[in-house]
Amino acid sequence: MVDVENSDAHAKMFEAAVASSIIQIYLNGFVVGQSTSDVTMLIQTNGNPSAILNMSFTTAKSLAIELDKVIKNFEKITGHSLLTMEDITTKMVAAKGGATNVAL
Repeated sequence: MVDVENSDAHAKMFEAAVASSIIQIYLNGFVVGQSTSDVTMLIQTNGNPSAILNMSFTTAKSLAIELDKVIKNFEKITGHSLLTMEDITTKMVAAKGGATNVAL
């Protein structure tokens, strides 16, 4: 079960959505773009585009704050600081002697 730090109503809605046949998308990569009014995220799965997510700047900022809370909580509980994709790429490039064609 997923831990939802919100009101009971949000928790119940979240649980029902996870148990339903609603579309679920897994991502392990992304590209973010912006216009003057919105943020667009190209969602990638194993390097391939799999969906596009559009949101307002207010929603994007709120999402970023909530994701930051979840990640900090995970790192606190596990005692492990997660690496970003950029951190991992830097380490892999360094391990390959500076080669920039490192496959992730």
